[in-house]
Amino acid sequence: MNHNKLLSEPSRAAATNRKVRSHQNLFVASNFLAFLVASGTAFLPPANFFMFGLDGEMNRNGATQLTRFATAFPGMLATPFEGMGTIFQHNSILAPSLLPIVLFGEPFGVWLGYLACAALIFFSTYYFARTLLLDVGICVLAAWALPILCLPYHQIFITYPVNAINPIGGDTFSMGILALALIARGYVVRHVYPVAAALFGIVVWLFLANPIWIPVLVLVLSTVGIGIVVSHFGEKGFWFRTSCLILPTAIFGALGGGAYLLGLFFNTAASIFAHEMYLPGSFSWSVVSAATATAFAAGSNQILSHIVGGSFVVAGIAGTFLGAIRGRSILRTVARSVLVVVCVFWIYCFVYSAAPFMWAWPYPIYFEMALWPFYAIFGTYLFHTIVAGLCRKLGLQAWWMGFRSGLQAQPFRLAATVLFVGFIIGAAFASDPLVLRGLLPVNIDKKPMDTEITRRLQAAIGIAPNAPFRGYVVNVTGRTSKVNAEARWYKVLNQGYEAFGAFGNVHTAAFLWRFGIPTLEQYNELAEPAYYAVITRLLGEGDNRQVRNVVIAARENVPVMQSLGVRYIISDQPVPAPAHLAEKMSSGELEHYLYELPDPNLGNYSPTEIRIARDATAVLRLMSDPGFDFRKSVVLDHVSAQRLQPAREATLTLVRGGWRIRASSAGTSLLLLPVQFSGCLALEEEPSSKGRVVSVQRANLASTALIFSGDIDVTLSLRVSPFWKPHCRLEDAQDVKAYGLAKIPAVL
Repeated sequence: MNHNKLLSEPSRAAATNRKVRSHQNLFVASNFLAFLVASGTAFLPPANFFMFGLDGEMNRNGATQLTRFATAFPGMLATPFEGMGTIFQHNSILAPSLLPIVLFGEPFGVWLGYLACAALIFFSTYYFARTLLLDVGICVLAAWALPILCLPYHQIFITYPVNAINPIGGDTFSMGILALALIARGYVVRHVYPVAAALFGIVVWLFLANPIWIPVLVLVLSTVGIGIVVSHFGEKGFWFRTSCLILPTAIFGALGGGAYLLGLFFNTAASIFAHEMYLPGSFSWSVVSAATATAFAAGSNQILSHIVGGSFVVAGIAGTFLGAIRGRSILRTVARSVLVVVCVFWIYCFVYSAAPFMWAWPYPIYFEMALWPFYAIFGTYLFHTIVAGLCRKLGLQAWWMGFRSGLQAQPFRLAATVLFVGFIIGAAFASDPLVLRGLLPVNIDKKPMDTEITRRLQAAIGIAPNAPFRGYVVNVTGRTSKVNAEARWYKVLNQGYEAFGAFGNVHTAAFLWRFGIPTLEQYNELAEPAYYAVITRLLGEGDNRQVRNVVIAARENVPVMQSLGVRYIISDQPVPAPAHLAEKMSSGELEHYLYELPDPNLGNYSPTEIRIARDATAVLRLMSDPGFDFRKSVVLDHVSAQRLQPAREATLTLVRGGWRIRASSAGTSLLLLPVQFSGCLALEEEPSSKGRVVSVQRANLASTALIFSGDIDVTLSLRVSPFWKPHCRLEDAQDVKAYGLAKIPAVL
């Protein structure tokens, strides 16, 4: 017997395996590099379909302004520039697509952010497809397809523009698909601990970076994840590996993550006032699916875009059926789980279309976005099945088998070919870039201009860390003289386009945040219900109906506005005294006036008369009384001090993470702060503080009352986190419900 020959056979097999892996790695790396070349070229100017309009401004300026005031705290960040110091709806500092904007500014940061998002989508799609035991070539094709279909490469390919407005959505569903891949890998790797740690890291990232997308992902992640886990039942080490993968997340949710997440959504205007939310006019199938979405394209490109979107969905679902029937092992398990999700999704679509009360919920297409990676993978699987059949008939089976395995006789030549193809694709996209011009009423791809109004506001009330608070501005343009609430927000939006074309700036919300100007209005999925009630009932008109993520004022109520910290009003109509005209801009028939109010609350209102209200309706009726003096009176739900004296030398300063208050009192005093109240506010006393804080409580329904004695120097920080008082926002929701907030009438 030739022992040398027997020993050499395993060695030759190992060498062959190493060569195969080397060729496959070269194939994948070449494709990834080619993809980056194609993407980087496609995203270069004159392509401008990036973070456009109000939503785009919210995300890009939210990121930069948040960074100015952020602290090293593991949670959601406070926003001193909107809604009286609310929380922002995601943590931009943790988002791969938004962090480059913070680090490098515009336009390079935007370009790099979209490139990072595209790379993350490519990698996550490839990695998950490989866990389904698909061949390398199929995985690479799916990884190429998905970013091009959901990011702004070209008019005919973009399925829905949400990732053009905010690429953090792409970051988030990529993290979700990576989480599923790690669950699958946890049952096949030798050591489960690193996989379990990475999985838990992704869960924590979702909670800290973009928690409002968790409900969008949860159906897919839970259904497919359970399917993967159950498919391994009975295997050796099943319970140990399952415990390592699942227990950290379960413990995290039980100890605070679950309460934190519920609080984020239950303490919102959309939760308590769902019956007041509406869509523009009638229901539209354009918000349901990539197959029915209205494409941001012009002419024949729009038809092609609809064909691409429809083909994407149909091929994805058909491929999933095929995988459920013909697939093996984990591929079949995942396909069947995805079919369950697809059925639930389409039930949701029909309920959403038929029930107006559902309009406070996210558009169905947001839930479908969690399915897009599966559409790409199973659509490619269907494509592979069809092509493989054709190749067999044409005698090209060997060629196709070589491609799908990532193997060729001359791998370096293949790598060079792949890179060349990447350059060609990038050049093709660059020669016909995705641009906004002609697709919307005005060219809102341009940066908002610094106008006479923004310059005046920036000098007067611009915010900066460690600078005194100098007041908010509120925009009341686009008002109607008659009840027309069904169209009011969209009328405001359309007039905003007109203002952008006329003045180069809409002069509202995020268009002012760019210049460091804080606004009373907020554009936020997490708008608090008490704030919503005050704005809509005391500064609204008609029947107060709003959309779920926009809260706007529609009429002047100077005493209320001043109590909330408003110093300036932007209007398209003259505002009567005591408002004083500070600036005026005109263009044709469109006019924007800037009025200054005489006595805004800059943290120096110190009322001494306490009114007790039994419920939220009573609070609002007291505040709406023309004779109510906010400097002298305050409405509380209980008495914390019997006798009050006016505070002396009260100042309010913006600091990182919150607000610093310095004041003195000869006895006990109350400061009415122009800051939204929340049980999540944390009080910290500076060493120089010689007085005592009696309480921090809700005042005038939405504002904060600080009751103290002596000389104080304290900081109020808004902290919302699963790691610190995770129940605080859920308790806020319970408090306002118990106070009868949901029962307040539409018109007082």
